[in-house]
Amino acid sequence: MRMLGTNPPPPAHSRRHLTLLVLVLLLAVITRLYFVATNALSYDESHILTFGALVADGFAPYREVFVGIPPLAVLTVAASEWLLGDGGWVRLPLMLTGVAGIGLLAALTARHAPRLPWLAAALAALFFSFNPHYFDISNTLNLEAAALAWGTASLWALTRARTGSGWGWAAASGVAFALSLLYKVLLPFLPGVLLVQMLLAARAAAPTLVGQVGWLLRVGLLWLAGALTALGLVALLFGPVRIYDQVVDFRLDLRAATVAGAEEVNGAEEVNGAKEVNVAEELEAFDLLQLIPLAVGGLLGVAVLARARAPQLWLWGIWLLLSLLFLTTHIPLRPRHLVILAPPLAGLTGMGLAALWDGLRPSAARAALAAGVAGVAALTLAWSWRVAPIPPFVANDPPRAEVIKLIEQATAPNDCLVSKENRYYFLTDRFPTPYLSEVSTSRLFSGKLTSEGVMRGIDQADCALLVYANSYDELAPNLAAQAAAYYALRLAVGGSAQDDPITVFAVPMHTQIAPEMPLAVNLGGEIMLAGYGLTPGPWTAGQVIHLSTYWQTLRPPATDYRIFVHWVDASGNLAQAADHFPFELPPGVDIDNVELNPAYRTAKPLPANYPNAGMIPTQLWQPGTTLKETIAVPLTLPPGDYTLMVGLFDPVTGARLDVDDAAPGGVENQIVLKTVTVQKTVTVQKSVTVLPGEAP
Repeated sequence: MRMLGTNPPPPAHSRRHLTLLVLVLLLAVITRLYFVATNALSYDESHILTFGALVADGFAPYREVFVGIPPLAVLTVAASEWLLGDGGWVRLPLMLTGVAGIGLLAALTARHAPRLPWLAAALAALFFSFNPHYFDISNTLNLEAAALAWGTASLWALTRARTGSGWGWAAASGVAFALSLLYKVLLPFLPGVLLVQMLLAARAAAPTLVGQVGWLLRVGLLWLAGALTALGLVALLFGPVRIYDQVVDFRLDLRAATVAGAEEVNGAEEVNGAKEVNVAEELEAFDLLQLIPLAVGGLLGVAVLARARAPQLWLWGIWLLLSLLFLTTHIPLRPRHLVILAPPLAGLTGMGLAALWDGLRPSAARAALAAGVAGVAALTLAWSWRVAPIPPFVANDPPRAEVIKLIEQATAPNDCLVSKENRYYFLTDRFPTPYLSEVSTSRLFSGKLTSEGVMRGIDQADCALLVYANSYDELAPNLAAQAAAYYALRLAVGGSAQDDPITVFAVPMHTQIAPEMPLAVNLGGEIMLAGYGLTPGPWTAGQVIHLSTYWQTLRPPATDYRIFVHWVDASGNLAQAADHFPFELPPGVDIDNVELNPAYRTAKPLPANYPNAGMIPTQLWQPGTTLKETIAVPLTLPPGDYTLMVGLFDPVTGARLDVDDAAPGGVENQIVLKTVTVQKTVTVQKSVTVLPGEAP
């Protein structure tokens, strides 16, 4: 027995409507592919991609990595990153899932439309696909589109559940609902919609109340078994307690903090410690205007179903009402959450317009309706095309470009970096400690991360840089003071008349991470080279290599030494040099102000020409501490074998600090690090990721 409200296969005259549906889906794919290929990474996408990239690198989600998204989402992104890299195409699997959701909504609309079902399906697909809210999120790594797609799949699968072998579709519906939650907890109200669908189907499946109850119990239990099985398997795989803490409880804490913050701002405690950071992202008129065409079409659909006395009105009406109820109670509410209204409104719009078309007979009236629908569709498409582009990270923000240059020149690719803006990670090929995979407004505002937690993670991973955000003043008020005590340098980077500089804390005062290549070479009894790290060879001319040296202070140095870095060819001739003061101002980076940790100025004042003799002059180095310095050097060497040597020298006299010739690599007061090969082409070279629209 077929469920109530479903339709037989489309007759021959509906083939043109099926063709229209196929064209809509094809257009949906093509337009999304364009933005997938050309859009830069957004703020929210960067957090999700960081989770996926760390998991793809072998870190266990929820155990080793803080992951603020549900398990299926992080697994999808991790697999996508592993297969497609972390450029724009990493969005492809989620984009295709979003397009599948359009097709499923069309199929569901066709089964419920009282007239011209496949025309209704094509129109529903058109207005759902190109509604700006849905179009915007279905081109990205944001998870709302995938959650909606699997939720719609759950509704569609339940329409297939009848009797006998068809009951398996009920379990499939439960699984699809679970998968929706495992992408994003966006449709927790969906079981209410499914219950209405089951009740309507039970009435059509059995003539008696006893039969209807029996049918409802069988289908309901199968649905529940499917949902619990899928949820249980994933929970056991990753650990239910950790998942709950990082995904669900995280959101509950954020909700509580948002409510408390709003009460403080509006209450008597406004002056004393009110949280002024906006997490809710207040809705604007522009966000609501995007739903007006669907709202008008939805009212038309409700009128059509009511006039036909179609029981499907209950299903679509409850779906719409529960969506509205969810939005009114969801905290913090963000504009992209409004997308949950799009599926029921688009389905109702398609059914309403199809019925109106079927009821019109004069060709002029149909032509007018077709012109009106085409005009609204064109306007919707243009609106979607306008809101979808994501500007490059550095667009209209020069200080960000300066910070990127600083990171690339003053840190090594394996250095830890911490920032609220995860886009720095992908544009510089540096990553944070897994615990600090997200140092976002939401995580700090919720209390799931504190300034002490940030500094603990930084200390454990010996993070080379902390890119400070102004919002941390409210969210983590102790972080600036703790970072200033931990790091040697506080830099104001990239300021101008139009833009405020970005604060960067750099160089831990005492690095605790062992060097990749440990050494113990004494230089004049003052300083010891404890080791180094070097970009793996072979190299090629023009390649930028990173050299990190670890300097341990044995006793206060007598002068402000320079470091010499020499490449010597097979004949003993100097082929290239990179002499510099330790922690010299990186060339070409706009640094407005350098503030040295006061702990360095207890014995000696700053040099008169500070910071021209290096941002941490050697005379101020503290005994018993180890400083890690990194330089980036573009090679100008022709192909051949070269010996890399380093040491310290007095810039006034040119005298080198003594190195025991018997020390490892010690010869002529210099330290031989390694013999390297420069060749014409690079065999294996990991390049810095450049997202679409971003400058390399």
